[in-house]
Amino acid sequence: MKFEQQSKGVAVLKPIDIKMLQRVLEATLPDGASAKEREAHAATLVTLFKSGITREENLISTFTGSPAA
Repeated sequence: MKFEQQSKGVAVLKPIDIKMLQRVLEATLPDGASAKEREAHAATLVTLFKSGITREENLISTFTGSPAA
């Protein structure tokens, strides 16, 4: 997977992955989302990423319903 292992089996996302997830968050977050909605959306993105959906296009298409390029 695309994240590094630290002690005690905790997975840590790489900086490049975090930047990509931030781009996906901004591209898919509904206008006017509250802080709570933004946090839930971000948590969902991280979960999807950790489950194996690691390409930016695929993450975006998961939220938009459009096929990935």
